Amino acid sequence: MKNKTLFVVITLLIGCSTFAQSNIPEGFVAGKIILSNGAVVSGYLKDNIRKKSSIVFYNPVNKKKEILDANTLTEASFTDSKYLCLYGDFFKVITPGEHAILVKSSDASGKLYYNGVEMIINKGTDGKIDDRFEYTANTNELKPIRKKG
Repeated sequence: MKNKTLFVVITLLIGCSTFAQSNIPEGFVAGKIILSNGAVVSGYLKDNIRKKSSIVFYNPVNKKKEILDANTLTEASFTDSKYLCLYGDFFKVITPGEHAILVKSSDASGKLYYNGVEMIINKGTDGKIDDRFEYTANTNELKPIRKKG
């Protein structure tokens, strides 16, 4: 009888832990972020890049949601897309490499953020959402790609 009871309890515990692990918040997808200090964190992301120039990150370990913008991140990857965070804006990587081709995905100009207690207004980057840029990583240079004609 003890063995049967123990088996039932263990089965219930495994079932509950499996349910808890698969309980992803609605609207979130699996992904990873690289913080500005270089730390890589995996979790679940909700895309608010175009609307609010940010993402919502859900950490499954501590079960907390956090709103992150391009000033606090270096990179975000989810749903087969990779975004570089440059000068306060998100840029989707179209062609990776030494001279990457990026598409501007957010416009953070005028957005307020804090550097400690100091409030700073983000100047943003040149161009509009969906404009293409060439990014040279070793010089950290972002140049708009001009269309001919």
